[in-house]
Amino acid sequence: MGAVAADGRGPRGDGGGRRAAGLPADLAAGTIFISYRRDDTSGFAGRLHDALCVHFGGERIFRDVETVRLGADFVRAIEDFISSAGVLIAVIGRDWLRCTDPEGRRRLDDPEDFVRLEIASALERDIPVIPVLVEDAAIPAAEDLPEPIAGLARRNALVVEDLRWDDDLRRLITSLEQIVGPPVPPAKPLSRKGADVYRRIRQSRVVVAIVSITVVAATLVGLYSDVLPFFRKAPTVPRMSGLFNIAVAEFSAVDGRGRRVDSPEGVALARAVHDRLRVELQGIEQSGFDVQLRPPDQTGTLEGAAPVERADAAAAASRKIGADVVVYGTFDTKVPGQFTPEFYVSEEKLLDAEEFLGQYQLGSSVQLLDDLSRNVVAQKALRDQLLGRTGALAEFVVGLSYASLEQWRPALEHFRKAEAAVGWPDADGKEVLYLFLGNAAAKLRDYDGAAGFYDRALALNPEYARARLGIAEVLLHRARGTCEPGGLDAAGLRQSLEAFAGAQRARVQPPLADIAAKVAFGQGRVYLCLSQGLVAEHWDDAERAFREVVDEFDRGNVRLRMMAAEAHAALGFVYLPPAGSSDADARFRRAAAEYERAIELFPENRDPEHRRAQSWRMLGFIHVRLGDMVKAQEAYARAITLVGDDAALRSRYEAERQQIVS
Repeated sequence: MGAVAADGRGPRGDGGGRRAAGLPADLAAGTIFISYRRDDTSGFAGRLHDALCVHFGGERIFRDVETVRLGADFVRAIEDFISSAGVLIAVIGRDWLRCTDPEGRRRLDDPEDFVRLEIASALERDIPVIPVLVEDAAIPAAEDLPEPIAGLARRNALVVEDLRWDDDLRRLITSLEQIVGPPVPPAKPLSRKGADVYRRIRQSRVVVAIVSITVVAATLVGLYSDVLPFFRKAPTVPRMSGLFNIAVAEFSAVDGRGRRVDSPEGVALARAVHDRLRVELQGIEQSGFDVQLRPPDQTGTLEGAAPVERADAAAAASRKIGADVVVYGTFDTKVPGQFTPEFYVSEEKLLDAEEFLGQYQLGSSVQLLDDLSRNVVAQKALRDQLLGRTGALAEFVVGLSYASLEQWRPALEHFRKAEAAVGWPDADGKEVLYLFLGNAAAKLRDYDGAAGFYDRALALNPEYARARLGIAEVLLHRARGTCEPGGLDAAGLRQSLEAFAGAQRARVQPPLADIAAKVAFGQGRVYLCLSQGLVAEHWDDAERAFREVVDEFDRGNVRLRMMAAEAHAALGFVYLPPAGSSDADARFRRAAAEYERAIELFPENRDPEHRRAQSWRMLGFIHVRLGDMVKAQEAYARAITLVGDDAALRSRYEAERQQIVS
């Protein structure tokens, strides 16, 4: 199905046909029709549509899903536009000829197929048709086409490459202006800045794709004041508001002096990644899962030459624009150069899954054998390798979307789909995928399965600290039991203690992975369990470890909020006085302060383990020991309210509350 444009007239030139078909009545003369197939080149068509809107003006472009009124006759709308369009662009990708319907029949063989109707109508009316070939597609042979559109094979085609986007787009715009005329200046008077922006657009004709048309229009009338230089920095745009949000940043480069520099090849590659993600995510979006995707032009470039600086910039960008995942990448121009693809996972929606947060490489760095600006073969090789991983990244994102809803089984299923994605072999740094699989399996308490995935990650990268942490967590969960005397595996706990230390020593510790804090938190739980089970006195060790987590959070590390909440609750337990303690009241008050802080940090509406309820219950217990029965009753009442429909906990807490009354 295609996007269409008309010249402002109805099929007989009276304007009535367009309005009857549900089309806007203010489309301008000299318009362009873009024909494409959604499951072949949706990303490229959308990118082209937005670029042409910037250059020619949105009022001259029709888009199927945006311009036709709801409930209108779409077939009639297409006929009206085709009858009066100035030119048709047929966007053709690798699968254009082979696309099939749900019954397996080739779509082009269906006389009512939209793409076939669009092109046949244009050829019949002798409207200029420009095939635009993307993703290494070739012009179809006449014998491979149905008779009504066989003439397409004789039309002069334009090849558009990701890494030559600006140059190829300039050639297309030049040809289009010869057919439909140049852009029409805005009808409204321009401010001085708006006039300058418009003049630069006309002079350069280098249109950066996927730019918010609303923002551009506001610029032209002088309402938008933050774009200087034009299209150099990301425009100020609203925060993302989807159920799950992904932003693709412009890829940059680091020069021989270690400074970040602009990279035209990187910008083009980032656009290609965005377009591939856009296509890959269409299925989940159409099923009602609200995933928003922000293009490089709106996300901008992340500053910083060192990996930790770029990771910090990604974290700052995610908080500013509301992105849950930020995708970025860097060229190292030193010889031999390399390209490193990366992504950052924000804490905003995965607050209680800190093992997923922080910076990751999307596989190992790609070694560049030549300067991309001069070597087309190198350009294609890099693009193909990165886009292979992008298909897996789309499944990553969907899995993380489910993880943000604490739906771990579908999250695991999508991580497995990422594992099966074509174009990303194990040898190309696939340990990040096995890490995600292990984390999801651990959330489902499938510790054997989790250990298997972590082992696969470590087989690829033995020094990967995140995977070593996963193994340590598996050992802890297997050995801790109830942590009561006789209810734990002391040898297994000591094994996990050493495994945490091994994670601390591992050489591969990605930026913002918080390895030290996670090791301290893991070791604190081991020490607490050994102490509670009367195996050894490690209360001071547990206090020191949990305090390390709390201090790191208090220094501003927001990724550790849930871990800090758990650490405060654990410190509350550590401070409870032993029987016969001479400073019992002071210790109870110190414990109460820790539980109160834990309650502040645990999220109110995301508490599947009832951790806030358990902290309120402990406060009730403490207030009983301090003799304040009113506060004790209030604390138990809050705990009972928070457990919701958990009948077992409700009954237990109610029984304890009744003991206060009696």
